Amino acid sequence: MQQLNLELETRVDERTTALRESEERWHLALRGSNDGIWDWNIKTDEVFFSARWEEMLGFAENELIHNFEAWRRKLSQTSRYYLLYSLPPMMRNL
Repeated sequence: MQQLNLELETRVDERTTALRESEERWHLALRGSNDGIWDWNIKTDEVFFSARWEEMLGFAENELIHNFEAWRRKLSQTSRYYLLYSLPPMMRNL
């Protein structure tokens, strides 16, 4: 039993390290590309905005409320139309 616990702990440590390294590479690539990105978690309605994305739109870092509705209200009518109709039909009324 003790051996299994040690093996499990080792696997968890290895995966944690791999995840940390992957996240570091992603952040470096994001900063290096100078792109602004956003990501919407549909389950929680939380939206991630990169600092660069906020800057490109004239907002201070963390100025925006990080949920979809708050973000949607900031869009122009035309942008809102294109966004909503690029979503699958079942998601358009969200």
